[in-house]
Amino acid sequence: AAALGRAERYPAGARRCGLEGEGRLRLSIGPGGELLAADILASTGAATLDREMRAMARRAAPFPPPPAGPAELIVPIRFRLP
Repeated sequence: AAALGRAERYPAGARRCGLEGEGRLRLSIGPGGELLAADILASTGAATLDREMRAMARRAAPFPPPPAGPAELIVPIRFRLP
């Protein structure tokens, strides 16, 4: 989850429009830490923020290798403006 936080970029268009939201992302991580899939389980309610959730996962990869081989993680992601 920390790697995702470092990879977050609030989309400029969403920022201008004041869009906020919270979604859930399922990450499938391969045995070497590679991102196999990033699936949206719960939408933020805004397509631009949903796209950013997936983009965050791609930017954060590779992840630390899971100790027991391939793994799936479910991660909540919140977009809030200051």
